[in-house]
Amino acid sequence: MLAAILALLLGCGDSGRGAAIGGAGKDTPVEPVAGSTFRISEHIPADGSQLQIDLFTDERDCNNADVDFDRCMPYIDRASGQVRLSMRFTLSGGAVALPVTREHLAVFHNGFEVGTNADSRVQVIPHDPVDNPQLFILVIDGSGSMLEDDGKALSRIERVRKALRDPAVVDRFLPAGSENGVVLLNFSSGDPQPVGPNLRVVKGPKHYDKLVSQLEPLRGYTHLYGAVRYASGELLQQPEIAQFLAREQAQPVIVVLTDGFNNEKGNDRCADNARRLSDLLEHLEGARDLATQDPMSLPLVYAVGLGDGLPGLDQQIRGVQAGKTKVEPQDLCGRYAKRTIDGGLEREGIDRVSLEWIARHGGGFAYVSRGSKGLGKAFQDAAATRYRWFELRYQVDPAYLRREFVTKVRLTAFSQGESTVAIQPSAWLDPPSGKLSSDPELRGWVEPVPYRRTASVVMTVLGMLVSATFLGAALFNIRRIAAGRRKPRGGPKG
Repeated sequence: MLAAILALLLGCGDSGRGAAIGGAGKDTPVEPVAGSTFRISEHIPADGSQLQIDLFTDERDCNNADVDFDRCMPYIDRASGQVRLSMRFTLSGGAVALPVTREHLAVFHNGFEVGTNADSRVQVIPHDPVDNPQLFILVIDGSGSMLEDDGKALSRIERVRKALRDPAVVDRFLPAGSENGVVLLNFSSGDPQPVGPNLRVVKGPKHYDKLVSQLEPLRGYTHLYGAVRYASGELLQQPEIAQFLAREQAQPVIVVLTDGFNNEKGNDRCADNARRLSDLLEHLEGARDLATQDPMSLPLVYAVGLGDGLPGLDQQIRGVQAGKTKVEPQDLCGRYAKRTIDGGLEREGIDRVSLEWIARHGGGFAYVSRGSKGLGKAFQDAAATRYRWFELRYQVDPAYLRREFVTKVRLTAFSQGESTVAIQPSAWLDPPSGKLSSDPELRGWVEPVPYRRTASVVMTVLGMLVSATFLGAALFNIRRIAAGRRKPRGGPKG
């Protein structure tokens, strides 16, 4: 009897493997969430995912992944509206380390995106850094406009050199004891050219600083798309580069920086770049084909814009889609389709939309900045540390945790990936509320209370129910006894 009451209170019922939660599909097994009154389904990868997002849902997942058990296990706090899930990324069953941050993920709770309003938030916490060698290929705009200054005594190329020499940037590119390397190119018309007398990989801060000091504009037009194609294709086959990548088992990380638009001749209009960009995106799709390559050997492309983005193109930026390679003039240019680039559009801003397309298909991120500090941040992010697994925490209105819900996690950079889990609360009992974490990294997030407190709450409720059961029986017997001692009315006299 006690076991039956306990199962009823905890909402476990028949929630072992073989049972199902409605939102997970009738054939999807579910498990109780340890130490809580919730149940959770196994994760369900979306069709078309290249990298699989493995969401850890039970003890076996955490033990098999060999991660911190306490931080790995799912946790739902209905009082605060907080959900914790942990995950890793895999390809063909093998784990893939990535530099995933909050910006690389979209999280959905029952269909609405979390973190898009003041009542919800998302935090991603990386764990177990992986020291994977990287080759940073810096491809810097060398067109004539890079000699211009923006009214603050520094030319654009000087801002770039200053950002590249930032100690924090140098430490990210070439940390002590690493096997990383750096290649520096600049581009204008034609293929990018190596900075210095010849193409070479530098591995020490002193050689790197000397190379940066030699960075000067080449003048001419801005063959941006051709520079990205070259750096992510032909350059990687050059003996100096190919040997370094093979010897160090390094991943090529390409950072391309421009202060304008792809501009191949004087009368180019914005619309002329739509077909050219489509050709480049097809090239990047092939260069990053996960079906034929080790994920850690794929080139990553980050796109950096020096200046202000051309105004009024928010809709075009929102329309950038991974997997779509056919770009129409309207997708790229909006109302600027017929405007001439040279001496026209470039006076009003930079082509942030192209940068978004390039970065999305190149697996990286796009940045726009006017100053050296912002450029330095972009370079540091491109050199971010890879991690083996991640905690995902999000918070919504507690009312949204009162009934069954589906959590969807989508990777928005590096590759295509998406997984969902369905979670169901008990209809009978809320688990004890968590307590605020004392860890500064987890400020505002709650942690599970000790199990003994959970058990004491459950046992108190059970004790009350059991006591009520026995008390009811005792009262019934007392009434029977009292009734039996009364003298019957109208019975025989004796």
